[in-house]
Amino acid sequence: MPPRDQNGILDDAPPWDQGLELEEQVAHEKCVGMMKDELSSISVSEDLQIDSMSNQILFKSFEQVSKSTLARKLNGKWSKCLLEHGLSKTTGHSTWTSDDALAQLDDNFGNHPEREIGIATIEARCNEDLKVTEKLSKQVAELQNSMIDENIGALENERKTLDGYVKAATTILGE
Repeated sequence: MPPRDQNGILDDAPPWDQGLELEEQVAHEKCVGMMKDELSSISVSEDLQIDSMSNQILFKSFEQVSKSTLARKLNGKWSKCLLEHGLSKTTGHSTWTSDDALAQLDDNFGNHPEREIGIATIEARCNEDLKVTEKLSKQVAELQNSMIDENIGALENERKTLDGYVKAATTILGE
């Protein structure tokens, strides 16, 4: 049994065990112990969660588009739109958040709702007027389509692996 503190509470209790009475913790540990093999059969590996081809495609496409000429041009126009509507241009932390919005976050977010709504409205209006999201999303989708075509075999293998987890979970739940 895992180590406990002076009150009988698990030293390293996961969040779902915290606050449980000692008897409840013991029952939970026993249940987890009995289901350990079954749980491992439905626990997606960290490699598949983090380093999967689908994640690589997702992150590479966003990264490439964010560095693209289109993104730079749109960001320049977006920053100009912000200035025209009374906001500061974007510098520092994020190229897609005005300095005014960042200052609101640093200034106890929620204390000035009218100002926050005003900033968000201007940022959203500039985004919509320039069709920033639409244009960048289209570029991401085009890039992802080509990456999917190039990596279809690896993606199909990932799908088969994930289908195995779903089948194992369905079996356990059916018992």
